Amino acid sequence: MMCPRLMCRLEAARRTVTASFLFGLFLVVTAALPSTARAQKGGSTDSIPSDLLVTKVVFSGASHVPCKDNTGVDLPPEQYLATTYNDGELDWFDKLIHHHPTAVKMGGTVNVSFTLHRPASQVTWSGTLSLNPTYDGAALPGGGAQSISVPSGGDASVTFSVGPFPNMVKPKKTLVCTLVPSPNNVSIWGADSTPVTEPVYLVYSTPNAPQVKPWLGVLDNACAWAEGQSTYSDVAKMLTKGEFFSLRFY
Repeated sequence: MMCPRLMCRLEAARRTVTASFLFGLFLVVTAALPSTARAQKGGSTDSIPSDLLVTKVVFSGASHVPCKDNTGVDLPPEQYLATTYNDGELDWFDKLIHHHPTAVKMGGTVNVSFTLHRPASQVTWSGTLSLNPTYDGAALPGGGAQSISVPSGGDASVTFSVGPFPNMVKPKKTLVCTLVPSPNNVSIWGADSTPVTEPVYLVYSTPNAPQVKPWLGVLDNACAWAEGQSTYSDVAKMLTKGEFFSLRFY
Protein backbone atom coordinates (compact mmCIF):
# COMPACT_ATOMS: atom_id res chain seq x y z
CA MET A 1 0.00 0.00 0.00
CA MET A 2 1.36 3.44 -1.05
CA CYS A 3 2.29 5.91 1.67
CA PRO A 4 -0.44 8.62 2.06
CA ARG A 5 2.18 11.37 2.07
CA LEU A 6 3.64 10.10 -1.20
CA MET A 7 0.16 9.92 -2.72
CA CYS A 8 -0.46 13.57 -1.81
CA ARG A 9 2.82 14.63 -3.41
CA LEU A 10 2.00 12.70 -6.61
CA GLU A 11 -1.46 14.27 -6.80
CA ALA A 12 -0.01 17.77 -6.34
CA ALA A 13 2.53 17.11 -9.09
CA ARG A 14 -0.23 15.85 -11.42
CA ARG A 15 -2.29 18.99 -10.86
CA THR A 16 0.73 21.23 -11.51
CA VAL A 17 1.51 19.47 -14.80
CA THR A 18 -2.14 19.64 -15.88
CA ALA A 19 -2.41 23.34 -15.08
CA SER A 20 0.83 24.09 -16.95
CA PHE A 21 -0.38 22.13 -19.96
CA LEU A 22 -3.73 23.94 -20.07
CA PHE A 23 -2.09 27.34 -19.69
CA GLY A 24 0.34 26.51 -22.49
CA LEU A 25 -2.54 25.37 -24.67
CA PHE A 26 -4.38 28.65 -23.98
CA LEU A 27 -1.33 30.66 -25.07
CA VAL A 28 -1.00 28.66 -28.28
CA VAL A 29 -4.69 29.02 -29.16
CA THR A 30 -4.90 32.76 -28.42
CA ALA A 31 -1.69 33.41 -30.33
CA ALA A 32 -3.25 31.70 -33.35
CA LEU A 33 -6.34 33.93 -33.20
CA PRO A 34 -6.46 37.11 -35.30
CA SER A 35 -5.79 40.24 -33.26
CA THR A 36 -9.40 41.38 -33.73
CA ALA A 37 -10.73 38.14 -32.25
CA ARG A 38 -8.45 38.48 -29.23
CA ALA A 39 -9.58 42.06 -28.65
CA GLN A 40 -13.24 41.13 -28.64
CA LYS A 41 -12.54 38.64 -25.85
CA GLY A 42 -11.17 41.38 -23.63
CA GLY A 43 -7.86 41.69 -21.83
CA SER A 44 -5.08 44.22 -21.54
CA THR A 45 -4.33 46.97 -24.03
CA ASP A 46 -1.52 44.73 -25.36
CA SER A 47 -4.13 42.54 -27.05
CA ILE A 48 -6.04 45.40 -28.64
CA PRO A 49 -5.57 45.32 -32.42
CA SER A 50 -4.47 48.29 -34.45
CA ASP A 51 -7.86 49.80 -35.19
CA LEU A 52 -9.79 52.70 -36.65
CA LEU A 53 -13.41 53.27 -35.66
CA VAL A 54 -15.93 54.99 -37.92
CA THR A 55 -17.76 57.41 -35.64
CA LYS A 56 -19.63 59.56 -38.18
CA VAL A 57 -21.00 59.31 -41.72
CA VAL A 58 -22.43 62.40 -43.44
CA PHE A 59 -24.01 62.61 -46.92
CA SER A 60 -23.94 65.85 -48.92
CA GLY A 61 -24.24 67.15 -52.46
CA ALA A 62 -26.98 68.19 -54.88
CA SER A 63 -28.33 64.63 -55.25
CA HIS A 64 -28.68 64.07 -51.51
CA VAL A 65 -32.21 64.43 -50.10
CA PRO A 66 -32.36 65.14 -46.33
CA CYS A 67 -35.42 63.62 -44.63
CA LYS A 68 -37.78 64.02 -41.68
CA ASP A 69 -39.00 61.35 -39.30
CA ASN A 70 -42.66 60.35 -39.22
CA THR A 71 -43.51 63.13 -36.78
CA GLY A 72 -42.18 65.85 -39.09
CA VAL A 73 -38.91 66.42 -37.22
CA ASP A 74 -35.71 66.88 -39.22
CA LEU A 75 -33.41 63.89 -38.94
CA PRO A 76 -29.90 64.68 -37.63
CA PRO A 77 -27.38 65.82 -40.25
CA GLU A 78 -25.19 62.80 -39.55
CA GLN A 79 -26.73 59.69 -41.11
CA TYR A 80 -24.59 57.61 -38.77
CA LEU A 81 -23.15 58.71 -35.42
CA ALA A 82 -21.28 56.62 -32.85
CA THR A 83 -19.25 57.37 -29.75
CA THR A 84 -16.17 55.87 -28.10
CA TYR A 85 -15.64 55.22 -24.43
CA ASN A 86 -13.40 53.27 -22.06
CA ASP A 87 -15.31 50.50 -20.27
CA GLY A 88 -12.48 49.73 -17.83
CA GLU A 89 -11.69 46.32 -19.29
CA LEU A 90 -11.01 46.93 -22.94
CA ASP A 91 -8.99 49.88 -24.13
CA TRP A 92 -11.93 51.28 -26.06
CA PHE A 93 -15.40 50.46 -27.23
CA ASP A 94 -18.00 52.05 -29.46
CA LYS A 95 -21.77 52.49 -29.34
CA LEU A 96 -24.27 53.76 -31.89
CA ILE A 97 -26.00 57.04 -31.00
CA HIS A 98 -28.24 57.14 -34.03
CA HIS A 99 -28.43 55.59 -37.48
CA HIS A 100 -31.20 56.66 -39.81
CA PRO A 101 -32.09 56.35 -43.52
CA THR A 102 -31.53 59.00 -46.13
CA ALA A 103 -32.50 59.52 -49.77
CA VAL A 104 -30.58 60.07 -52.99
CA LYS A 105 -31.82 61.21 -56.38
CA MET A 106 -31.80 58.23 -58.78
CA GLY A 107 -28.77 58.23 -61.05
CA GLY A 108 -27.13 60.78 -58.77
CA THR A 109 -23.73 60.98 -57.11
CA VAL A 110 -23.25 62.05 -53.50
CA ASN A 111 -20.35 62.97 -51.26
CA VAL A 112 -19.96 60.63 -48.31
CA SER A 113 -17.71 61.80 -45.47
CA PHE A 114 -16.34 59.36 -42.88
CA THR A 115 -14.91 60.46 -39.53
CA LEU A 116 -12.55 57.93 -37.96
CA HIS A 117 -11.25 57.66 -34.40
CA ARG A 118 -7.92 56.24 -33.24
CA PRO A 119 -7.60 54.78 -29.68
CA ALA A 120 -5.30 56.74 -27.36
CA SER A 121 -3.27 53.59 -26.65
CA GLN A 122 -2.22 53.34 -30.29
CA VAL A 123 0.15 55.49 -32.29
CA THR A 124 -0.93 57.84 -35.05
CA TRP A 125 -1.90 55.98 -38.22
CA SER A 126 -1.09 57.50 -41.60
CA GLY A 127 -1.85 56.02 -44.98
CA THR A 128 -4.56 55.99 -47.62
CA LEU A 129 -8.15 54.80 -47.58
CA SER A 130 -10.17 53.59 -50.57
CA LEU A 131 -13.92 53.02 -50.56
CA ASN A 132 -15.57 49.98 -52.14
CA PRO A 133 -19.34 50.63 -51.84
CA THR A 134 -22.19 48.32 -52.82
CA TYR A 135 -25.86 49.25 -53.07
CA ASP A 136 -28.56 46.59 -53.02
CA GLY A 137 -25.79 44.03 -53.57
CA ALA A 138 -24.30 45.70 -56.68
CA ALA A 139 -20.97 47.52 -56.78
CA LEU A 140 -20.91 51.31 -57.06
CA PRO A 141 -18.05 53.61 -58.07
CA GLY A 142 -16.50 54.83 -54.83
CA GLY A 143 -13.66 57.13 -55.69
CA GLY A 144 -9.94 56.62 -55.49
CA ALA A 145 -7.53 56.46 -52.57
CA GLN A 146 -7.51 59.40 -50.15
CA SER A 147 -4.61 60.26 -47.87
CA ILE A 148 -5.41 60.49 -44.17
CA SER A 149 -3.59 60.73 -40.84
CA VAL A 150 -5.55 59.77 -37.70
CA PRO A 151 -3.77 60.97 -34.53
CA SER A 152 -3.49 58.87 -31.40
CA GLY A 153 -6.63 59.49 -29.34
CA GLY A 154 -8.02 61.78 -32.04
CA ASP A 155 -10.16 61.95 -35.17
CA ALA A 156 -9.77 62.64 -38.87
CA SER A 157 -12.19 62.73 -41.80
CA VAL A 158 -12.08 61.62 -45.40
CA THR A 159 -14.65 62.22 -48.15
CA PHE A 160 -15.48 60.08 -51.19
CA SER A 161 -17.69 60.68 -54.21
CA VAL A 162 -20.10 57.73 -54.42
CA GLY A 163 -22.14 56.96 -57.50
CA PRO A 164 -23.82 57.24 -59.83
CA PHE A 165 -26.54 55.23 -58.12
CA PRO A 166 -28.95 53.14 -60.28
CA ASN A 167 -31.13 55.26 -62.53
CA MET A 168 -34.48 54.06 -61.17
CA VAL A 169 -36.68 54.52 -58.14
CA LYS A 170 -35.94 52.10 -55.31
CA PRO A 171 -37.39 51.60 -51.84
CA LYS A 172 -35.01 51.55 -48.88
CA LYS A 173 -31.99 49.39 -49.74
CA THR A 174 -28.63 48.99 -48.01
CA LEU A 175 -25.49 50.85 -48.97
CA VAL A 176 -22.51 48.90 -47.58
CA CYS A 177 -19.34 50.97 -47.18
CA THR A 178 -16.10 48.98 -47.13
CA LEU A 179 -13.07 51.13 -46.35
CA VAL A 180 -9.78 49.59 -47.51
CA PRO A 181 -6.59 50.85 -45.78
CA SER A 182 -3.08 50.98 -47.18
CA PRO A 183 -0.85 49.89 -45.56
CA ASN A 184 -3.21 47.09 -44.58
CA ASN A 185 -2.17 47.04 -40.91
CA VAL A 186 -5.42 48.27 -39.32
CA SER A 187 -8.93 46.94 -38.86
CA ILE A 188 -11.74 49.40 -39.60
CA TRP A 189 -14.93 49.00 -37.56
CA GLY A 190 -18.38 50.47 -37.45
CA ALA A 191 -20.34 50.66 -34.20
CA ASP A 192 -20.51 47.41 -32.20
CA SER A 193 -17.89 45.82 -34.48
CA THR A 194 -20.16 45.70 -37.53
CA PRO A 195 -19.65 46.94 -41.10
CA VAL A 196 -20.73 50.50 -41.85
CA THR A 197 -24.08 50.36 -43.64
CA GLU A 198 -26.58 53.03 -44.62
CA PRO A 199 -30.25 52.57 -45.63
CA VAL A 200 -30.85 54.64 -48.79
CA TYR A 201 -34.01 55.38 -50.82
CA LEU A 202 -33.66 56.30 -54.49
CA VAL A 203 -36.16 59.00 -55.50
CA TYR A 204 -37.10 60.28 -58.95
CA SER A 205 -36.15 63.90 -58.30
CA THR A 206 -35.34 66.37 -55.58
CA PRO A 207 -38.65 66.90 -53.69
CA ASN A 208 -40.65 70.11 -54.02
CA ALA A 209 -42.83 71.92 -51.50
CA PRO A 210 -44.66 71.18 -49.27
CA GLN A 211 -42.31 68.27 -48.52
CA VAL A 212 -38.87 69.53 -49.46
CA LYS A 213 -37.67 67.15 -46.76
CA PRO A 214 -39.88 64.07 -47.20
CA TRP A 215 -41.11 62.04 -44.26
CA LEU A 216 -39.74 58.49 -44.10
CA GLY A 217 -43.28 57.09 -44.16
CA VAL A 218 -43.99 58.93 -47.43
CA LEU A 219 -40.81 57.51 -48.96
CA ASP A 220 -41.72 54.00 -47.77
CA ASN A 221 -44.97 54.16 -49.75
CA ALA A 222 -43.96 56.24 -52.77
CA CYS A 223 -40.72 54.38 -53.50
CA ALA A 224 -42.43 51.00 -53.11
CA TRP A 225 -45.23 51.98 -55.52
CA ALA A 226 -42.82 53.36 -58.16
CA GLU A 227 -40.03 50.80 -57.68
CA GLY A 228 -38.09 50.16 -60.86
CA GLN A 229 -39.55 53.13 -62.76
CA SER A 230 -37.28 55.73 -64.35
CA THR A 231 -39.46 58.12 -66.37
CA TYR A 232 -41.73 60.92 -65.22
CA SER A 233 -44.85 59.41 -66.76
CA ASP A 234 -44.26 55.92 -65.36
CA VAL A 235 -43.45 57.21 -61.88
CA ALA A 236 -46.54 59.45 -61.88
CA LYS A 237 -48.74 56.57 -63.10
CA MET A 238 -47.53 54.16 -60.40
CA LEU A 239 -47.88 56.78 -57.66
CA THR A 240 -51.43 57.56 -58.76
CA LYS A 241 -52.34 53.87 -58.73
CA GLY A 242 -50.67 53.38 -55.38
CA GLU A 243 -52.51 56.26 -53.75
CA PHE A 244 -55.85 55.21 -55.23
CA PHE A 245 -55.74 51.53 -54.33
CA SER A 246 -54.21 52.07 -50.87
CA LEU A 247 -56.45 55.07 -50.10
CA ARG A 248 -53.37 56.97 -48.92
CA PHE A 249 -53.34 60.62 -49.92
CA TYR A 250 -50.68 63.15 -48.92
